[in-house]
Amino acid sequence: MQSAFKFLLNVAVLHAVGQGKLSLEQSVHSLPSDTYKDTFSPLQDMYPAANVDVPLRQLPELWVGHPDNTANDILLRQMGGTAPVQQYLDSLGLQGIQIRDSEASMHDDERRQYRNTGEPATFVKLLCMLAENSLLTHGNTKYLLSIMSSSPSFPNRICGLLPAGTIVAYKTGTAGYNNNMAAATNDVALITLPTGGA
Repeated sequence: MQSAFKFLLNVAVLHAVGQGKLSLEQSVHSLPSDTYKDTFSPLQDMYPAANVDVPLRQLPELWVGHPDNTANDILLRQMGGTAPVQQYLDSLGLQGIQIRDSEASMHDDERRQYRNTGEPATFVKLLCMLAENSLLTHGNTKYLLSIMSSSPSFPNRICGLLPAGTIVAYKTGTAGYNNNMAAATNDVALITLPTGGA
């Protein structure tokens, strides 16, 4: 899935917010162990020594709007790791998705990138649930879609292929190149046409 799994984590986090287990207004402490070299992270660039409190609200905006790997893993730690996120997705009947590794784990061993997988039909099912407002609270659904719709990542992929005025709430997942080959190039998107249809 590459960074497309950040979208799934965001859904799980906002579900926890809706249940009162987390709050968008709470502070989250970043640890030195959250940081590592050679990764894309505006958060890490701002606070290279870590040991700072960051509003939880800022983290989804970083790793959905930008592929911030450190912000992603801090929130994954707040959720208790990959297992609780997987359990939540399973509870939704989304068994076609497997989340086993964090960004740091995949950074340590690139072979692990193949263990985070998602079937396209399962993503479509999840996007339909989101569009029908049956997944999260109305406010959290609106918040998530607004972040995804304002993402600056890869504007010439899905967004560049659609008519002007089309609202695209999306998350990309892009592998680096090894021997002129990328492991995966993904786009997960909820598209609202100018006519209002999704």
